[in-house]
Amino acid sequence: MKMAAVSLIVPIYNVEKYLEKCLQSIEKQIFDDYEVILVDDGSIDNSRKIAELFIRKDPSKFKLIHQENQGLSGARNKGLLYATGEYICFADSDDYLEPLYLKEMYDQAKKNDADMVFCAFASVDEQGNFIKEIHEQGFMEGETYSIYGKPELLLIQNAAWNKMYKRSIISKNGLLFTSNVWYEDLRFVKKYMAFCERCIYCDKVLYNYLIRSGSIMNSMASERNLEIIGAILEIQEFYQKELGTNQFWNEIEFIAIDHMYISTTVRLIRAHGKNYKELIGKLVDKFKREFPNYKKNPYISKMDKRRKIVFHLLNLKMYNLIYILFAIAS
Repeated sequence: MKMAAVSLIVPIYNVEKYLEKCLQSIEKQIFDDYEVILVDDGSIDNSRKIAELFIRKDPSKFKLIHQENQGLSGARNKGLLYATGEYICFADSDDYLEPLYLKEMYDQAKKNDADMVFCAFASVDEQGNFIKEIHEQGFMEGETYSIYGKPELLLIQNAAWNKMYKRSIISKNGLLFTSNVWYEDLRFVKKYMAFCERCIYCDKVLYNYLIRSGSIMNSMASERNLEIIGAILEIQEFYQKELGTNQFWNEIEFIAIDHMYISTTVRLIRAHGKNYKELIGKLVDKFKREFPNYKKNPYISKMDKRRKIVFHLLNLKMYNLIYILFAIAS
């Protein structure tokens, strides 16, 4: 049996409202040599029935796997077990792809013998309205990068879904998504990049990321935001112990500044939940113990103006002012 050039893995869990649009966008790809591995992670709504419709339409392209609920990481890992493609992509089941997503990514991968291709993407709302485009700065199409020649490559967007990976690298190095945690994309992508010699940027918006307002508000108030601590420390330990290097200390420290100190703290401030000050205290104390010299990080100067303002307000513990600023902005 001929193996597919690309395996596209789609975890599914209670997404009946969004799944058909996602799968239609996959069905309409201007590219033929791919398989779609749908992993139903114990859905209790109509998601399974929707997935089965696509299986019946094209059983040679779509494959459906069922499992008891194991979360996003468990579903992606299950998909990796069944993938046969030379390259791997992931799509979240509430998002949707541009028709050229697979073709552009695969063409770039083959042309450059790339270990990873990453593309620009857009965020959209539940009505399909465009919110903004996210492009990586400092990377040119056609140029080859690795973290060993350009360490700031480690600072690109953490998402697993706007990237194409070599299955051989994943298999050879035993890479999996950490189960039952938040920030699983950050953990997987940063580890994968340690084994890449040739990374290529595709500066085309090929993926549409859905921002669901209800899920955002729930996640903002969750104590699970503190799992960013474990994610950062997991990456730090991986590079120090598994690879035996402190070469990327500045980059890992800045990932902590950007995602742990700024983004997660601001999320807790905006939620303004009952225990938000206690949670912020735990987060900030741990951050400052692990990265006591963070104010000297060279990447701080490259932050945009708004982020620098928030950074300085956090240093002054002016949390109420940050809350007001974001309330006005929204």
